[in-house]
This record gives sequence, C-alpha cells and structure tokens, in this order.
Amino acid sequence: MWYTATSASVTNGSDVVTITTGDDISIVQEKSGLVFEDSSPVEVLKAYIDTGSNKVIQLAKPWPYSTKTNQPLVAYPTDASFAEATAELRRVIDTLSVASTVEAQEGADDEKIMTPLKTKQAIDFNTGTAASKNIVTSTTDTTAGRLLTVGYGGWGSENAGPSVGVDFGDVRLPMMVIPVEISESTGDLPESSGFGTLLPIAGVQNSTSHQWYFSRSSSELNKILFRTKRSTATPYEDWVEMYHSGNTNFNEFGGDGGDDWIAHGWTRSSVNCYIVLPINSKTSPTSITVEGTFKIISRAGNSVISSGISDIIMRPQSSNKAVFLQVNPLDSVPVDEPIILSTDSSDAKITVNF
Repeated sequence: MWYTATSASVTNGSDVVTITTGDDISIVQEKSGLVFEDSSPVEVLKAYIDTGSNKVIQLAKPWPYSTKTNQPLVAYPTDASFAEATAELRRVIDTLSVASTVEAQEGADDEKIMTPLKTKQAIDFNTGTAASKNIVTSTTDTTAGRLLTVGYGGWGSENAGPSVGVDFGDVRLPMMVIPVEISESTGDLPESSGFGTLLPIAGVQNSTSHQWYFSRSSSELNKILFRTKRSTATPYEDWVEMYHSGNTNFNEFGGDGGDDWIAHGWTRSSVNCYIVLPINSKTSPTSITVEGTFKIISRAGNSVISSGISDIIMRPQSSNKAVFLQVNPLDSVPVDEPIILSTDSSDAKITVNF
C-alpha cells in the first residue's frame, strides 16, 4: 500500500522525516521507498508517533539531499519485504511434517499438520460409534441405543418434568427420576394419595429391580419408602418405610394418650422408685423435660398403686444407653417391688435432652 503526505519536512543530514499532514502513519512499511519531489528514493527504517504525538518516518540513513520543508512525499512498498516473506514461507514449508494416522488419532503431537482425511480418521477414532447414533427425543425416551443428553430422566438437571401417573404393578421401570402423581397411578401404591418422586434402580439383567419413593405430600413430609423385586419369578416385596430423625422421636416417651406403658423399674422405698428408659445415643443426656402426669402400676397385681405423679428427676447414673429416673413422692408402696411407669394424663410425656 502506498503512503502519501501532503506536507512533510526533513533536514539535510537527519534521519527523521516529520509529517505535518498525511495518511495514517501505520501503513508505512519497513524497508519501503520514500520520495520527495526532485530527489531520489531513500529507504525507510520505520514509522512511528513520538512522545510529542508527532508522526515520524525514520530513514535507514541520514537524508543526503537539501532540506525539505512542508513538501509532499510518497512512501511505497519495495520487493525487499515481499522477498523476506517468501523466504520465511519457504522455510516453514520445508520444515512441515504431516502427521500419520496413528499420530492424528492420538493427538499427542501439536507440531505436525493433518490432511482432511487424517482429520476425519482422528474424529472417527475418538468418537467411536457415537457420531452415528441418534440422541433421545425427550426426557423419558427409552428407545434402545439412543444417546442420553443432560436432563434426561432428571439427571444433570434441577427439573425432572411434570408429575405423571406410574404403573406400580409388577413391572421393572427404567432407571430415571420420575415425578409421580398418586391419583393417576396404578398398582401397589407407596401411599394412598398425594405426590412424590420415584427412583427405580436397575438390578441384574432382566431379573432384579429396586424402587425408592420420596413423598412430597404435605401430610407425609420426609417420608421415604423402598421395595425390591428379587427375580422374574417373584413379585415386588411390600413397601417398607425408612425411619429417621425426621419421622421418629427416639428421645420422647409417652405423648400418645393416657394409660400407655413407658418403662419398667422397681420401688426403692415406700415413697419413691427407680425407672430405666432405654436409649441409644452418641452422647449422654443432660436433662429431662416432664409434661403431664404419670402413674405407677404394680407388675405383680397389675393394679395402680400411685397416680397423678409429676415429680420425676434424672439420676446422675444416666448414660448414653439408659436414662435413670427417680419418681417421687409416691403413696405408700411396698419396697423392691417390680413396677411399670405409665402415662396418666393424655398429654403425659418425658423428653430426654442432650
């Protein structure tokens, strides 16, 4: 590309040409020729903008002619830069090495080039037969041989789709996350109504299968059930519920109405007795909370020997396996008699605190 300046200046003996008015200085090429009117061409070293924001063309040698002030000039490409580029291209071509089929497939050499054929061979090698397979058409597509996508059956996604009716009969469901609407479902239902999420787990070949069901019903929070089909010759076993801290109170005794037997013990004296509550905790209890009233029943005569009791304390001998209680005061009772602690009022409850 030729460069033109309508106003440029250079001093005899200087290698700097200052441009007052002209084209974009960046198009001036190194080793191009530069010509003022009435002077022979000279070689350009480089062009730049100096610290004073002046456009400058630096010459390869000092200007040998008379000083030029505000004169037009042109700079034009020469064969020198083209020759250098041609030489560099020839050097690159001479050093190129074409990758073999094995090298293309392994992709371990990033310096050798690949022909279009080698590129296709590498793609086919690394993808196997996946490139020729169809993908699933929905999140519940069970067509054999199709490739799964993110979101299929809920995997890799936070949305498994709408709730649907499910056949809970003696069938082996595909392994995926299935939102369930019980009212639209059939077979051996895990609950009588509501909504849930089903996770079938495939077993051995065409034989076994497992199903996990997580209830989403407001009345059955944290309810989890599961069942197993052990062989093609046997139906699914009954649904069983998983018990955990969210649906079972392992540290509460009573609270289900009056006349509920809670624990056994013995009378220590005529006015108090000892009761042992079985627990299974990682740590020892720190205290108990007593609500309502209780009564003591004689195991020998199966009769109430004291009632209306609320003065119950935890003894220091309590551990992470048993809570040792002292019940008092009692009506006059025989000493060392086996007894039963029972609820008296409908709200009677002992809560073990940790």
